[in-house]
Amino acid sequence: MGNISASGNQLQIPSQPVQQAGQTAAQKAESKSTLEKFGDTELGQFYQDSPVLSGVATGVTGLGVIGLGLRYDGLGEMLFNRATGGVLALGIGGVLAEDGIKDLREGKQLAGSVKTGVGALGVLGGAELLTKVPVLSKPVNILFKNGYATGGGAVGLGSAALLKSGVDDIREGNQLVGGLKAATGVVGALGATELIGRQFDKSLIIEPAVKFASSKGAQGAGAVLGSVAGAGLVVDGARRLAENGSFVNDAVGVAEVAGGALLASGATTLGGMALGSETLSAVLPKTAKHIGTAALVGTSYVLGKETVKNVSENGLTYLNVAAGTGAALSALGAAENLGFSSAFTKGGQYAAAAGVGLASGLLAKGAYEDLKQGDYGEGALKGFGALVGGGAALALADVPGIRNVGEAVLKHAWDDVIAPAGTFAVKNPFVSIPLAVGGAYAAYKLTQQDKEATNAALQKAAAEGGTPVVEAAKKEVAAPPAKD
Repeated sequence: MGNISASGNQLQIPSQPVQQAGQTAAQKAESKSTLEKFGDTELGQFYQDSPVLSGVATGVTGLGVIGLGLRYDGLGEMLFNRATGGVLALGIGGVLAEDGIKDLREGKQLAGSVKTGVGALGVLGGAELLTKVPVLSKPVNILFKNGYATGGGAVGLGSAALLKSGVDDIREGNQLVGGLKAATGVVGALGATELIGRQFDKSLIIEPAVKFASSKGAQGAGAVLGSVAGAGLVVDGARRLAENGSFVNDAVGVAEVAGGALLASGATTLGGMALGSETLSAVLPKTAKHIGTAALVGTSYVLGKETVKNVSENGLTYLNVAAGTGAALSALGAAENLGFSSAFTKGGQYAAAAGVGLASGLLAKGAYEDLKQGDYGEGALKGFGALVGGGAALALADVPGIRNVGEAVLKHAWDDVIAPAGTFAVKNPFVSIPLAVGGAYAAYKLTQQDKEATNAALQKAAAEGGTPVVEAAKKEVAAPPAKD
């Protein structure tokens, strides 16, 4: 039957397809760039899952190399010496350039161009750091002398690529994303044209646009278009608020109403300028403050509504404390705009003090629970945060005596803990950076172990008893561990 034959009781299957599959997998592995191979490692996966940490590490490395390469010795030598910086720049630059070339071959023009360009800069910078031959700084100086033209050319290329990508998205049916890309590409192209013109002391876009905008015809057209757009925004915003829907829907509604009112007011002013009417021309300056007050009232309503809803569903949390504080500050700002003297400048301090105090209380509660469960490190950190937050709340309250206590707490926390730790980290980067990375990696591993344990418990529960048991397992996993 085909290529499958039976010999005795044994079934013989041809090995060629299996060998081909093995060869294909091996070829795919070999075709990966060094950066992609690093991404497959456990450490590489950690950095992918921790963008903040990897961004900080990359930023520190970049600052050190740039400081040395551009001869900002204080910045560079604080982080790396020339040899270390050169090796790092060469290595990272080479890896990025290799990955960028691979992207270009695969048709990823934008990503490939960026990676290849940055990688080439890294290689040149590393070579200059190690050899002191100005292979990077000399071209950079030339580019800086022609900075407008250079920047304009770079922005123009990027804008053209973005515009093309936007048009492709629109053709594929992604109207919103494509439209945003295309609009950004057009704006970027106009900016690039202006930059290139400035290199030759000419304004190719801004001055002609200002001249056109000051004409009566342009002002009249702007007034009509602005009025229509403003009315549309106000109507849609009012509809959203009337729905009494989600927080996002209400927030968009407030923004649309405020933005529409501002746009309509500006359109009226433009119309007044076109008609030569001083009364109409003064509409925007006279109404802007009242529109801002209305926007603050709307913001206070949206945040207050979300706070009440969130507290009723989840109890007191950091999120609803922040939302409630924002609602109070917005309301106080609106009151001061309406003429209630010092409503925001004085009352805002007490609102902020209350918000910081509640957040500190939540931290203190978390610290107590952590210490009770034996998580002494995390409990100590939360306790320190609660102490600092409590001091800040007392200082913000601005009550004589109480304020002094809060300021003393903050002063000791800064002078005795935060500042010495920061100074040590800056002066000893080869100690602090590995410690930070190691600590974050340990936290990451613990988190992964918790996820694995949770998933295993849920899978076991599903196999044993279905949905009711799964729900019980979720509660069991979420519950704090019992102490002996």
